[in-house]
Amino acid sequence: MAERSPHEGHRERLRNKFLTNGLSTFEEHEIIELLLFYAIPRGNTNEIAHALIDRFGSVRGVLDAKAEELEKIKGLGSNGVTFLKMMVSLLKIYEVQDEKFTELDTTDKLREYFVRDFIGTREEEIHLVTLDDKLNVIGNHVVSRGGLSITPVNIRKIVEVCFSDNSESVVMAHNHPNGEARPSPEDIAATTKIYRGLSGVGIYLLDHIICSGKDAYSMYENGHFSFME
Repeated sequence: MAERSPHEGHRERLRNKFLTNGLSTFEEHEIIELLLFYAIPRGNTNEIAHALIDRFGSVRGVLDAKAEELEKIKGLGSNGVTFLKMMVSLLKIYEVQDEKFTELDTTDKLREYFVRDFIGTREEEIHLVTLDDKLNVIGNHVVSRGGLSITPVNIRKIVEVCFSDNSESVVMAHNHPNGEARPSPEDIAATTKIYRGLSGVGIYLLDHIICSGKDAYSMYENGHFSFME
């Protein structure tokens, strides 16, 4: 009978520790180590986990790190990098699929929804949520990266998304990763242009939410949609 690798016994002990107590008793490097079991099926992931925590400071720091920075960690490999980045995307999907967000019928729901939707997003992105006539979510789409002041929003692309989802009501959102949750003059001008362009083909922009961390700002609630009157 082949001799069992000591790493296999360690992996089993760590898995059992999680199944018994969750992550509450884990040190930060152990959390990363456990995750890496499923991306790196053989070998010692303990050293890689320590290197990640030493480099990025915390579990959050590891998950927030850019792929090109993670790739510099010896032994992590492309599978490890992909798996760690996937964890953030999975968390985002888990958060926004909360049942209370099925119907986005209040400004408070919109703000909370998009705060969760931008979890782990390190660059400016513009998201478009399409809604049905009862304000139930049909789809959530990234329509641009780079922000309103950097990358012009393609209104035709937004219209195509709305037609594909058979939606006449939409909400836009974008994030300010390194700034405040407040609209810039460029944000206000672009929102006005987008609203008018969409309304011309029977699509209604209901709000534009701006997020920064846990803060979110509704342009509609704060009077920036006065051009509709």
